[in-house]
Amino acid sequence: MSGSRVLFGSILMLSLGLPDVAVARGRRIVAVFDIEAKRLRLKRGALTVLSDYLADRVAATGVYKVVPRDQIKKRLVKQKVASFKKCYAQSCQIEIGKELAAQKSLATKVMKIGRMCTVTSTLYDLRTATTERGGIAEGKCSERGIMASINKVVQELTGKRAPVRAVPRPAKAPAVKAVSIRPLVGSASSKTSAPRAASRALDQNVDSWWQEGVKGDGIGQWFRVDWSGEWRVHQLRLIPGYMKYRDDRYGHRWGMNNRLKKIRVELSSGHSSVHRLADRRGWHTITLSAPQPARWLKIVILGVYPGRYKGRRIKDSGICELEVLGTQKP
Repeated sequence: MSGSRVLFGSILMLSLGLPDVAVARGRRIVAVFDIEAKRLRLKRGALTVLSDYLADRVAATGVYKVVPRDQIKKRLVKQKVASFKKCYAQSCQIEIGKELAAQKSLATKVMKIGRMCTVTSTLYDLRTATTERGGIAEGKCSERGIMASINKVVQELTGKRAPVRAVPRPAKAPAVKAVSIRPLVGSASSKTSAPRAASRALDQNVDSWWQEGVKGDGIGQWFRVDWSGEWRVHQLRLIPGYMKYRDDRYGHRWGMNNRLKKIRVELSSGHSSVHRLADRRGWHTITLSAPQPARWLKIVILGVYPGRYKGRRIKDSGICELEVLGTQKP
């Protein structure tokens, strides 16, 4: 829904103002026009829901009488107000209000200013064509935030607080814990030797790793794991380098070899996403935007942190360990 003016043409017929005034002067009819949105984008149909809520809150005060929505629409159609857009003007509202035998009209707007939304309602005297009183409230721009502001405005205009209707929330599905998918079968686009084959990234041993076997940094090389049946994949955890350490002249192998900096994750479902990894030793966790049904997962190398040993560039890339977490599809 655009931020342009939107009018839903609902009008309510109400008695005037504060309860004591109503008793002293008798019940007066007020035509209340539905919400007009400015500089605000809401889900389609949201303003209709908010306008219904406004009508409900006004009626719930017990001060006003309410004209059915379909009668108001018929009146506007008779006046040939196309899509009701032309009846935002005060002159149009006064005319329609008088035809409905009302003495007052109420116009309501919601406007986004910065990160907040302001709801304003203005009560007009149709006989004198002047403003009689107004109400204003500021709050969040969510539907619930606007509803809270409507409650405040209605209370300010009527002097009564309408009973707050509980808004039902959708029931949450019970949380399902993702588990490690096993067993995994590894394969790769290349390897240097048997001790550094794809299976080494699945042996739960940080002293071994899968190492690609092409010249250069291994950009475009891939590592894939398959499993039995279809699972919903939630996360993957990997060590994107060589974690081995020995008390020898090489010490930590991590900085000596390339570490994965940028990877693409592909799934059999067709899902594909690119991820950047920090240059730090240990496990890295990647959570998918939504669980994906899949039978295999592939990691493609797109970029690396360069490995060096005593100033010499070493261009070996690989994965020390990989774990895939998911829930079994029923």
